[in-house]
Amino acid sequence: GKLVLTLLAVASIFSWSIMITKLRVIRFARKQNARFLAAFRKDRQPLRLFEKNARFPGSPVFNVYRAGCQEMTFHLLGSPEVDDTFRARLEIADKISPAQMGAVNAAMERAVGET
Repeated sequence: GKLVLTLLAVASIFSWSIMITKLRVIRFARKQNARFLAAFRKDRQPLRLFEKNARFPGSPVFNVYRAGCQEMTFHLLGSPEVDDTFRARLEIADKISPAQMGAVNAAMERAVGET
């Protein structure tokens, strides 16, 4: 009887520790999502945070944004890398085609699945 109760107590403590850890991770992700969305909405240029190499660790929304930006800049500029000429090259880039936008959407959907 005591062995069973001890095992149940240990299992309960283990389960609660996992739940508390998950709760903390979710709260952190929500906070980081809110920080990212506030920064994103502050600027009229949707690629500005990507250009500035902004980081929002733990934010699933930012991970999706970054995946979309990488794919979009690859299709617009030929490379997902941001350098000193990024803004100038972006201003003279052609518009993105529907097929290229489909690739951007696919990259973002993959990021959703990985988050």
